[in-house]
Amino acid sequence: QVIAFDVGSNSFLGLDSSSSDIIDFIKTNPSLSGSLACATLAALSALDSKATEQLLPATTQSDTVVLIGSGGREHALAVALAQSPLVKEVIVCPGNGGTKAEGGKISNAVDSDGNPISKQDNDTVLELVKRVNAKMVVVGPEQPLVDGVVDVLAVECPSVKVFGPSKAGAELEASKAFTKDFLQQHGIPTAKYQNFTSADEAIAYVKSLDPNDRQVVKASGLA
Repeated sequence: QVIAFDVGSNSFLGLDSSSSDIIDFIKTNPSLSGSLACATLAALSALDSKATEQLLPATTQSDTVVLIGSGGREHALAVALAQSPLVKEVIVCPGNGGTKAEGGKISNAVDSDGNPISKQDNDTVLELVKRVNAKMVVVGPEQPLVDGVVDVLAVECPSVKVFGPSKAGAELEASKAFTKDFLQQHGIPTAKYQNFTSADEAIAYVKSLDPNDRQVVKASGLA
């Protein structure tokens, strides 16, 4: 039974006339009204929490996440992923000294013999994901994306969630020449440019520009 006190009407909800003594006592002690209202809200909140726990599925799981990369970016990603109650462990492939020292849910990848893994190529990642039964793969650096690790996992491990673009999508990062052509082709604002494979032609083009304009020379590819 739930008994609530309505401050507005100065009356109880859920009590019948047989509880008149309680009602009379409260009415003669107005200072108790606020306390009773707070207690009622607290009780209802507790009931609501219990009902939620019974109706909703468990919010904790024991998932393994494989994180590809070996830099500071991956260290930060590992720490963030480990904070999720859905994650049991974060295996960084290949990882670095910082991720090795983290402990807790975070560890660096090892092979089937327990030796540290130093590579992050597609075959190495695929073997690791299958062996540890990973539920999710997060790709930190650009190179594995350019190498098509997302595409490989989509075929070989279709049930595994992978965070990162496909090889085709990663081409925007892999080739600055491709990206500039793509932007121009689709009418996306970008600075004027030219692509060259000849150093002499590139130098001649730079000399033809207004010396008051700012100029940038970039190699097309991953930095």
